[in-house]
Amino acid sequence: MDILKGTERTKYCGEFIEGDLGQEVVAMGWVATRRDFGDLVFVDLRDRTGKIQVVFDRSKFKDDYDKVDKLRSEFVLCVTGPLCKRDEETIDPKSKTGYIEIRAEYLKVL
Repeated sequence: MDILKGTERTKYCGEFIEGDLGQEVVAMGWVATRRDFGDLVFVDLRDRTGKIQVVFDRSKFKDDYDKVDKLRSEFVLCVTGPLCKRDEETIDPKSKTGYIEIRAEYLKVL
């Protein structure tokens, strides 16, 4: 069974705001950048409205982590997870969504 089948996005990537913190969200877009830190992979997911940072934690994906390892620029994704405040050291004050991130729980490469 495909857990994301029929899933609709919550908002476009650039429309998430701090007021949405704590909500379970769905975002879809293209991989703009990917940064691999071993147990964590950071992806900037973009669409026509902007970007949102998505964090993939190896401990949450276990058997599916090979999907995360294979992500590259321009892959189209659907991700779900809670919208969280970024850690101090990862805040990007130049970005509209630079204070928030999606902590991915599910991933589908579209």
